[in-house]
Amino acid sequence: MEAARRAFLMGRRPPETPWTVFLRRLRRACEGELQAMDAGSVPASAPSPAAPAASATASAAAHWRPASLADVRAARALCAEHGVAMALAGTRGQAAGRSCLWVDPRALDTLRCLDDVSPSSASASAARWRAAPGVTMAMLADAGLAQFAALPADMTVAAWLAGRRRGAGSGRFACPPGLVSVDAMLADGALETLGPFGASGGLPLRSASGQALIPALYTLSTRAGAGWCRAQARWPARYRLDALMPPPPAEANLAGLLAGHEGALAWVESVVLQAVPDHERSAAGGAVTSPAACPSADLTKDADGGEAPAYPAEARALDAHIKDVFDPAGLFPDAPTP
Repeated sequence: MEAARRAFLMGRRPPETPWTVFLRRLRRACEGELQAMDAGSVPASAPSPAAPAASATASAAAHWRPASLADVRAARALCAEHGVAMALAGTRGQAAGRSCLWVDPRALDTLRCLDDVSPSSASASAARWRAAPGVTMAMLADAGLAQFAALPADMTVAAWLAGRRRGAGSGRFACPPGLVSVDAMLADGALETLGPFGASGGLPLRSASGQALIPALYTLSTRAGAGWCRAQARWPARYRLDALMPPPPAEANLAGLLAGHEGALAWVESVVLQAVPDHERSAAGGAVTSPAACPSADLTKDADGGEAPAYPAEARALDAHIKDVFDPAGLFPDAPTP
């Protein structure tokens, strides 16, 4: 009776929508700053100018700044359960027609040196650094990684690796200079290290998902569509499958698979980086380039030297296969066209 009287006086609580249920469970399970977004708007704390366009096409969206990697892992499981896209803030991911959680990693900003060297020693410039996804370009430059000094100071490591316009995907080769390895959370929650994978040695794959993923990608790289893409003057696809077959004498580095992926293939938990001398950076095509220095996004050349479509059918089909291998359930949003 008391419950009925209280409901009569105060009104019945409106039924929860699937989106409000998701947000309630996220708040209960995870720490961090969570802000729901109105359609077509973006909170002032969001770092990405691309987020409004994506959120405007989603049925609902929220901006979240997690407090720990454990929070991100828990959020991935909730997103998968509720059918919510999990997008990286600072990228141009496209989640049209879907509810979307924009994850801002800026609070995850641990940066530490992996090598025991003195800052003044001759070997200091070759030291390896592990950077969490929220580490900024300014922090990397201050640590002596000069290849990041020309990029926006507040750009995060995760946004740099995912970016194609001014990030890791803007160079000529798939794996940017100075990128040693990436610790990633795959779409199914498996944790994997993507790094050197050549004949001279490399990092073993540590998850069953990774052990299935990489052979499947190598199989894709032998198909005619992948061969056609490699024959172009500029890699025409969204996802850098060419990381598996770099020009000699370079050897494969699986970390390059995530260069320029725009958050569509995996969640980056950390990257290992090394400083790159100026002459090596220039010879490699530069991991850090201005938009004007990047190849044209509108035209590429086919194998005969003629103009090819900006996003040809061969590249489109290859991208669809790569996305399906990495993220068959579509947890992450799609990358924009090249």
